[in-house]
Amino acid sequence: MVLTNDLPSVACWVSQMASSFTSSNIRGDFGLPCFLRVLPGVNCCAIVLSLLIRANQMNNTAKLAKIDALLGGLPAFQCKEGCFDCCGPVIMSRMEYMRCIQASGRTAEDVKRQMQKNLKQGIYTCPLLDPETKKCSVYTVRPAICRLFGVVKGELLCPHGCAPESSALLTDAQSREILRKVEELGK
Repeated sequence: MVLTNDLPSVACWVSQMASSFTSSNIRGDFGLPCFLRVLPGVNCCAIVLSLLIRANQMNNTAKLAKIDALLGGLPAFQCKEGCFDCCGPVIMSRMEYMRCIQASGRTAEDVKRQMQKNLKQGIYTCPLLDPETKKCSVYTVRPAICRLFGVVKGELLCPHGCAPESSALLTDAQSREILRKVEELGK
């Protein structure tokens, strides 16, 4: 079975599995463990859902740790004070998005509304950029593409010349491979 963050789908699956149990079918068929037989007063759906959620959270934690390890090896450099030229709308994996939303202290709906409002006004900055300080509100968990800006030869170089030593710069192929791995892990 594939684990998902789509809890309504998980709940629906659990409900379908539980409703398929009859007095002749309580052997743990349909992917449910044998120890979850229909017992008086025991909500099997709640137990299974709780187990699935816990397993999925552990899986996501492990994936985020792999993403962090992958991005932790990127070269570092000092940005120009007050610059936010690279802070536009960016593409990120689902997991990176959820982590950014959580770190921002805002809801996904609030961030979406802010992005839509910005775009209608012709403002193309990231909705997670603090409007007063002009600093990233989720800097410690910023997405891969944000971390790659300024450290990749070619189009992702900083327009102000801020960069790590040239020997530490990544090639376009290396950056694309990092983004591919993050996207795969972040599904």
